[in-house]
Amino acid sequence: MPDANCRTTTWKSLGSGRSTRSTARGSSASGRKTTRAGVGMRGFLFVNTHAPLPGGAVAERLRGFRRESTLRKHVAMEIITRRGLRTMEAAEFDELRARYASTLVDLGTGDGAWPRRFAREHDNVLAVGVDADREALREAAKLAERKPARGGAPNALYVAASAESLPPELRESADWVTVYFPWSALLRMILAGDERLGEMLSFLCRLRSRVSIVLNADAPPEGVDPPTLASVRSSLEPPMDAAGFRITKCEWLDASQAPPTTWGGRLVKGSGRAMIGLDASR
Repeated sequence: MPDANCRTTTWKSLGSGRSTRSTARGSSASGRKTTRAGVGMRGFLFVNTHAPLPGGAVAERLRGFRRESTLRKHVAMEIITRRGLRTMEAAEFDELRARYASTLVDLGTGDGAWPRRFAREHDNVLAVGVDADREALREAAKLAERKPARGGAPNALYVAASAESLPPELRESADWVTVYFPWSALLRMILAGDERLGEMLSFLCRLRSRVSIVLNADAPPEGVDPPTLASVRSSLEPPMDAAGFRITKCEWLDASQAPPTTWGGRLVKGSGRAMIGLDASR
């Protein structure tokens, strides 16, 4: 499972270490279906992605979220490439994931620079950037599809979707979810501790997984007070708990700890703006 002792700034923890990759499918001792195992993260052997949900009203809402994502009218997941849009069925995405030890999903990826950089540093990880801005993703895909010697990353993938409406193909795919400098609806959801955030993470994440969030504390949405450590923790504990996550770190970050995103460079570095970093794991 993810290392609970690593700081928010340990960006390489997911894919650290080069070891032989293995996959496994079959049944656990309890008879439940298991999914592939990745050794890119310590402790990943047989991970049961069909574990029972929490009881009560929370469980019903999570089941409803999964049903909506699965049963709504849906054309296969939209992938952005340098040539434009194409679709990817669940079977193709599962086959792609099986080539790698683990999967990073970056929500609200913007220009997609962070997943591509991480993918270049960790070729045993599938790095997936998710954003509704197709034009920005197309530029990201052009860079990722270059030859590795020219900065390309064949293990980077870009999905056209909003964080609030994720495609069914992404269900229980993520070993690590990053949300770096969110804005608009996603930022409001985080600051408000919206229960839909818990539903989203429960839908997206595997049984043992990690979530990392970094906020620009000096740029809250209009009408919202600037976040503090106390307000962020207080807001996020209920939805995180509902999704089975425990907050392991919530702290102020300085410019040297900013995640290596384009927005991190523009908004924080050299500006003295305050950042809040939060890690959670289950």
